Amino acid sequence: MKSHQIIALSLLSVLVFSALEVSIATKSAYAQDDDRWYIGKNAPADTYYIYKIQDAAVKDGAPFTMALYLQEQDSSGDWTAPVYVVENTGHVITGTFKLGENLAVLSGSSDIPEEMEPYVGGYQDTLTWLEAFTNKAEPESLNAVTWGKIACIGCGTLDPKGSEQVTAAGNTYDTTVLVNHRGQTDSKIWVAKELPYPVKAKTYADVTAGLPPIQYVFDLVETGAGQLPTPEETSVIPDSPLTLTTGRGTYAMTLSWSPNEIMPGAETDFNIQFENSRGVPMERTNYDFVVKSAATGDVIQEFTNQNTGEGNTGDVKVMFDQGGPVTVTVTINSVAGATTDPFIESADFNIVVVPEFPTIIAMLALAAALASMVMIGRARGSILGGGRRGI
Repeated sequence: MKSHQIIALSLLSVLVFSALEVSIATKSAYAQDDDRWYIGKNAPADTYYIYKIQDAAVKDGAPFTMALYLQEQDSSGDWTAPVYVVENTGHVITGTFKLGENLAVLSGSSDIPEEMEPYVGGYQDTLTWLEAFTNKAEPESLNAVTWGKIACIGCGTLDPKGSEQVTAAGNTYDTTVLVNHRGQTDSKIWVAKELPYPVKAKTYADVTAGLPPIQYVFDLVETGAGQLPTPEETSVIPDSPLTLTTGRGTYAMTLSWSPNEIMPGAETDFNIQFENSRGVPMERTNYDFVVKSAATGDVIQEFTNQNTGEGNTGDVKVMFDQGGPVTVTVTINSVAGATTDPFIESADFNIVVVPEFPTIIAMLALAAALASMVMIGRARGSILGGGRRGI
């Protein structure tokens, strides 16, 4: 074979192998990119997501429902997202978020009523920490050994720890479980690569000692195409008992009452139990128990400097003059003789006194029905009696 033919074949071989290498590298890059995930990846327009959320920093950890509709994306990548929140009392709040590509709320251009602002904070809390590990500029692989750690003393790393099937919103998702281990707890976030949001999460707060309290929990309830209608306002009457954490997550309080249906004009026995974030009962707790009208904020009754004694429970008796929603605020002043100053450790319990007038109406209706039955009975008796007299 002539030298120029050998050179030509060598060049052809180089070109062929180079093409193969480029092809393999390209496929590998596509595969790697397909394996990477970040908040907002491949978010489709005209899609809604409904989540049940609890955040220790929002309304003392009371659960709420948030629905977001990713309506459309502009040329800069920002989303217009109508949103509604349903509080645990049944109250509905509506607004419109302007979201960045990472689905974070852009406060300057969002239409957010004041009463929705705490829930905006709750929404942001559930995403900000995760975005510090993975984002569009630096996405992470769901098959990586670790996603590293952020600048936080003792925060540990966030690591993909295998897969788990999760049923949510009527679907079963193959998720990757992201785990952040700190001390004696594992914060977990479940991610499905086909969804722009995590499927669910359960994370714990940072504490310097002891078992940390839950920071936030959320679960995907529903997802689909098209915009959902805003639900109607409802009045939810909560059942006894209710458990809330104080604003800092230091203590948990459980409020129970008897009878379960609180009526005007009848005495209601309230019982309050105190525990720390680890679920350990707290003895000798001094507290204030204040009952206010949820509508006006007027104080209905106030009990200050109450004590649990050597146990962890306190009892208060309240008489309500009228029905309607009320707020019971319990503030811890001291525990075992140690004051909680300068921090305010309190929780607001939203309960409902059953309106008096529906009961009266029901009684009148029942009385009218009974009267009608008596009259009909008398009429029937007269007819039957007359018939018998004619025989």
